[in-house]
Amino acid sequence: RRGAGPVRAHVGGPLVNAHDGSRARRGASIAVAGLALTSIVATGLVGGSTAAWTDSEWVETASAGLDCTAPGLGTSTAAGTMLGGELLGLDLATIVELDGVRVDNDGTDAAPTPASADPVPASDAEAWRHPLEVSAAFDAINLPLDDVLVLPLDTATGVYHQYARASDDLGSAAAAGAVTDTGGIVLDAFSGPQEDRPKFGTLELGTVLTGATGEALSDAVTANLTDLRLELGALAGVAQLDGCGAAWSDDIYAELQRDYAIAGLDLDVDSPLVGSLVTSVQSTLTALEGAVAALSGDAGLTNALASGVLGSLSGVLGALGVGTPSATVAVTVDFSVVDALLDDTISDDEGIVEIDLATGTIGVDLAALLGEQYGTDGLNGLDPNTELLINEAVLTALTDAVSAALAGWVADVVSAIESALDLVQVSVAVTVPVSVTVVVTTVNLGNLVINIDGSLDELLAGSGTIDASLGLGSCGLVCAAVSTIVNGVLTGVEGSIAALGPVVGGLVQTALSTATGPLVAALESTLSTTSAALIGVLGGTLGGLFGTDGILSVLVNAQNDPDPAVLGAGAEPPSWASIPGAPSSAPFDSGRYDVAALVIGVVGAINAVEVVLARASVGGNEID
Repeated sequence: RRGAGPVRAHVGGPLVNAHDGSRARRGASIAVAGLALTSIVATGLVGGSTAAWTDSEWVETASAGLDCTAPGLGTSTAAGTMLGGELLGLDLATIVELDGVRVDNDGTDAAPTPASADPVPASDAEAWRHPLEVSAAFDAINLPLDDVLVLPLDTATGVYHQYARASDDLGSAAAAGAVTDTGGIVLDAFSGPQEDRPKFGTLELGTVLTGATGEALSDAVTANLTDLRLELGALAGVAQLDGCGAAWSDDIYAELQRDYAIAGLDLDVDSPLVGSLVTSVQSTLTALEGAVAALSGDAGLTNALASGVLGSLSGVLGALGVGTPSATVAVTVDFSVVDALLDDTISDDEGIVEIDLATGTIGVDLAALLGEQYGTDGLNGLDPNTELLINEAVLTALTDAVSAALAGWVADVVSAIESALDLVQVSVAVTVPVSVTVVVTTVNLGNLVINIDGSLDELLAGSGTIDASLGLGSCGLVCAAVSTIVNGVLTGVEGSIAALGPVVGGLVQTALSTATGPLVAALESTLSTTSAALIGVLGGTLGGLFGTDGILSVLVNAQNDPDPAVLGAGAEPPSWASIPGAPSSAPFDSGRYDVAALVIGVVGAINAVEVVLARASVGGNEID
């Protein structure tokens, strides 16, 4: 009789089964953040030896004693499939290039399906692998499937492994997805930085909804949205069953392990409302540029500048007589800093939402959004058959994230516009006719021209540049006599920027605020209104898709007949109800147990949609 707690490491198997007789919670053992894979032990993923025991193990069954080391003990089965199910009525299982791998062991020999599968080295021909070659698969499909499911065709991310092992001793193991060719999960695919993790593909939800529900319903669900896409990160599903141990202990779940891993799941939404945000800013910038340029023809401003400058220089001009001054002004603005914000990608602090202003796409990190609500790291560690639901709490978190991202961007845009207006370049030229009285004769000296230049904030601070010039006319000896006075005036004017700058800057600022203030305020109001509309559309659409009564079903850690001890397990996929998951003891049949990282379906679809990703199946394993 077997002693308590032996450890069995199967050659090439994806899992190590350390059975201690307890019925530990299954199916939530992958924590991708720290990758504390409690049931997937790195040292047991690849290679190793067949750690069997040498003493005979006998199990009392209804029929006879059971020797777990006896040859021809019974049959075992395992299967791994990366991509299966139905997509708009197309049975993906009928596409040869999408074949997974299945291994059946009659007790002495293991046979793979398809026959082209490769044997795993050092597995005694019990384990086989069959990679999913994405490029080859889709080159062979003469259907517009690639308009619905877009997969990467490059070698680095376009090959996903499918693995199955069926052993002589009633042991089975299977894996599919981002796994090694010996069935172990590729940890880097789930633990690396988010931007470096491989993608599996993109499910075009807009096309799927139209084909599955009809144009009218899909349009109603996606009002004000032009497209929807579900971006699938790397996925993995793994399962292992010790059939002989289950027969011995009469506890199938103590000898069964099912796990999954999801690197990321993003929803991309295209909305014209995002483009409206950008065009509103662009229109306002055009209006602002026009308002700024119009200041050069503002008679009220030029008259105020002439009077203001002359009044500030009354002490400097001294004995010179002055005539009526005139002024010109040029104000130029540079909105390039604002323009740079119009093709930016904006996000909330938690990284739940990314809005690409250049493409009009809103990306929702469902793993981050739902993981926070479920109290998990992303979408890993969830109970079997967890339905991804966007309920009120999730909608609140989503709208808060979108609001934060948009509010931050609107604040940045307005701040950048205000900064650009503070930095407008001001160029003022004031012309003052000057004269001098010699004895009783007044002699016109010509025009004193004062040029003042600088940014608005420089002028307000009393800096900038100033120069003055006076082209003396043909006044003969008088001009020579007053040259010293003139030079003193010119020097005095050029040293007056500290006094003149605030005068000029203040007048320009007042006129600028009057011309641009209403435009900026109107922009803030428009952006606020558009943002609110976008938030409402996004929340309403996602609620309609993923809500309690939504038409889109996304099931994580899908399992048939989950362990009854897991109180949080949900209902298995309806299409899996026929899988024989209940063991029998006379003669012993373990039943079959499946796990898939994701099952995506459309409720009430006219054309069936149930995409099954990273599926591993073990059993039924039977004792002869």
